[in-house]
Amino acid sequence: MKIIVDTDIGNDCDDAGALAILHNLKNEKNIEILAILSSTSLIEGAYCTEAINNYYKHDCLIGYNDKKGYFDHYKKKTYTQIVADKFFHNNSYLSYIKAFRKSLASVNDNEVTFIIIGPMHALKMALDSSEDEYSKLKGIELFNQKVKDVY
Repeated sequence: MKIIVDTDIGNDCDDAGALAILHNLKNEKNIEILAILSSTSLIEGAYCTEAINNYYKHDCLIGYNDKKGYFDHYKKKTYTQIVADKFFHNNSYLSYIKAFRKSLASVNDNEVTFIIIGPMHALKMALDSSEDEYSKLKGIELFNQKVKDVY
């Protein structure tokens, strides 16, 4: 099973827990995590995702929402910021839309399970996207062609 996760990893720990469960399932089942897409504008979400991936010794594409204004208004220090301060991160992330398109374009039709944790604003932007270097299809066409299940 090939999986893409859309997460609003940021101010609460439900997403980190979900990623931990997914990584454990990956190790026990035949699951391939293609990409983890952070729908918030907090770069620390991508840093935290990378730290979780490193803990589970897994490397996958990480995307983050590079459009300002999506849940990046927190005044208090979040756990993702604490994790970002403590663990190495390489800053080599694609934008949410590019990671979405690259990961979907790399697989066969009807092969992806798409898991969404949180609001779907970044997914909407990706669905509205135009052709690029990864695919000549519009975002919605690419999604409909490649995604089998959505949870």
